[in-house]
Amino acid sequence: MVSSKAESRVKILRESKIVQSCELREKIQKDEHLYFEIVSYLIDGSRLYVSERWVGDTRLFYAYYWVKDKKVIAGWNNAPHHRDISTFPSHAHIKGRVIPWKEADLKEILEYIEEKIAEK
Repeated sequence: MVSSKAESRVKILRESKIVQSCELREKIQKDEHLYFEIVSYLIDGSRLYVSERWVGDTRLFYAYYWVKDKKVIAGWNNAPHHRDISTFPSHAHIKGRVIPWKEADLKEILEYIEEKIAEK
C-alpha cells in the first residue's frame, strides 16, 4: 500500500530516541504516486526534514536535511546534480562539502545524527 510509506517513516522517527516529536506536514497521493514531507524535532533543538517521492514500491526521490538555527548541518539526497560523485545520484552535504553517500536509509541517518549529537 503506497500510503503506508509515509506512515512507516513517521513510525521510524517516533521510535528514535533522539526525536522528541514529528509531524507529517504534507502528503499528496494519486493512484500509485506519493509525495510526503515530515518534520522532526530533535532532542538538541535541531530538526530533521524528510521528503520522499514514490511510485508504487519505487522511491524516486529523497531528501533528508538536518537543520539547526536555520543552518544546514548535513543533508542527504539523490538529486542528479553532482555527476562526478561515485555514488551518483546519491550524495551527502556535510560541512559544506558534497561527498559520496550510498542511497540514504532513514534509520542510518538517525544513527549518524545520534552519534553527532552525542559528540557535542
